[in-house]
Amino acid sequence: MNDKLKVLLHAVAEVTNIDTATLRQHKSKTHKIAFAKHVFCYVGCIKLRFKQQDIGNYIGLSQSRVCQVTSRSNFMRVNNQGCKGICDEVLKVEERFEELSDEVRLGKVTL
Repeated sequence: MNDKLKVLLHAVAEVTNIDTATLRQHKSKTHKIAFAKHVFCYVGCIKLRFKQQDIGNYIGLSQSRVCQVTSRSNFMRVNNQGCKGICDEVLKVEERFEELSDEVRLGKVTL
């Protein structure tokens, strides 16, 4: 499990251009860092089915905060055509997570 969380953290870091050490700090100094942590929580809990407690411990948030930020409505955006969809950051993180997982599994990259 810890390896998947590490890969997810690196995927979030690459997509948001925030280093992994900053993402793991307990206090978020900017809205951008907080949003990146929320994306990590959403993808980890909703898409990868990790427990909220495990996600919170890894990223430096309480379980109750992880529960609050993983609501799907936090990541819904209305596009130009007026249709609701998931925000681009989440989709990019999911895609990058899959790519990094494959690279780690094949031994092309170590994290």
